[in-house]
Amino acid sequence: VLEGSVRRSGDQIRVTAQLIDVSDGSQIWSETYDRELSVDNVFEIQDGIAVRVADALNLRLLPAESALLAGDGPANLRALDLYLDGSYHLRRIATGQSNSRATFETATKNFEAAIAADPDWPAPHAALGRTYHFRIGNLDDADPAEVLRTSKVHVMNAIELDENYGPAYGSLGYILATSGDYTGAMQAFDQARGFSAEATWPRAILLLGLGRHDEAIVEYRRAADLDPLGVPVRLQLATAYLCAGRFEEAIESIESEDRRGTTDLSVWWDMLLSESYLRAGEKDRGLQIAIEAIEESGDELYGAYLMALAGEIQRARAILGSREIDGTDAYLRASWAWAVLGDENQTLTMLERAAESASSESQPL
Repeated sequence: VLEGSVRRSGDQIRVTAQLIDVSDGSQIWSETYDRELSVDNVFEIQDGIAVRVADALNLRLLPAESALLAGDGPANLRALDLYLDGSYHLRRIATGQSNSRATFETATKNFEAAIAADPDWPAPHAALGRTYHFRIGNLDDADPAEVLRTSKVHVMNAIELDENYGPAYGSLGYILATSGDYTGAMQAFDQARGFSAEATWPRAILLLGLGRHDEAIVEYRRAADLDPLGVPVRLQLATAYLCAGRFEEAIESIESEDRRGTTDLSVWWDMLLSESYLRAGEKDRGLQIAIEAIEESGDELYGAYLMALAGEIQRARAILGSREIDGTDAYLRASWAWAVLGDENQTLTMLERAAESASSESQPL
């Protein structure tokens, strides 16, 4: 494990790094850097630490990794500070930790200020585009069509500044997928992967949406390896196992999940676990989890779907007949339940209404 600290006082910086053998806690290597920080050497410091660590582990950096270390940075430290602060808030949004308006506004303002401080640096342009994209589905007053246009402008600015900037192509893939251009999105994600690993997760999402489940699982595993703390990634990996009919693997991945600090998503783990058990033929276990999850979440339409899967036909029909169904997600959940119940007419009706609702919201299903 590599651990260390960074302390900064004005233009002076001290970076301490050490490698620890976790089997016995012994120190393998350590070094302290006392440097004068400037825009000219900030990446030199990073490169120096990375290379020394690699040498200490007797590793050889791959060409792609070396290229990333040698990438162009900002023209001044203010742009870097603003970008890093904005990136912290953007990560909270992307990982589901916070979707508050304040978080979006803070990320947006920092990226805009970073661009003002260094207009020729592509990183804040791409990050600002991605921040706008995440407004869809998170902020109620976000107009999807307008948000996508704004997002694409910022992402294309980044690509114009640096045609090899991988994260910009990853963001472009998001935009094209949301716009319904799945072929273009896949091309953008593939191009992004040549320069950056950041496109792995969105590429997995697109593969899952296209029904290419086994390929999606491979990508989700890569994304989880790259971001071990990314709860939504692992949640979607479990979903991919379920969609692929690999129910035992879905159960294993969910049961082994450490849910500490993920209370907001806990009920979704339970919903997936319930469905996995039901589809694996373990009705009693699946039904027990379903009842508890429905009570906790209040998502009765998902509950109707789970009840139908459990063979609780009357309970499923009672839920579907007792509440008003409105909105794209609600129509889709109802269509799942009616499909399991074998009612083709109701299933098609719900899907048609879902399509109409999605069209009016300017976003694809």
